[in-house]
Amino acid sequence: MKVFKILAFIILTWFLGHSIFIVYDGLSDNGTKADLAVILGNKVNEDGTLSK
Repeated sequence: MKVFKILAFIILTWFLGHSIFIVYDGLSDNGTKADLAVILGNKVNEDGTLSK
C-alpha cells in the first residue's frame, strides 16, 4: 500500500508539473511569425494551390 501511495504521488506531481508548464508556455506567447501553418481538412491541388 505504501508503494502505491508513493507511485500515485510521483504521477500526480509529474502531471501537475507538466500542466503548469503547458499553461505557462501558452500564456507567454511572444506573437512572432510562424514558419509554417497546418490547415486541416483542405485539399491541395496538383499545382500546389489550395482548393476553395
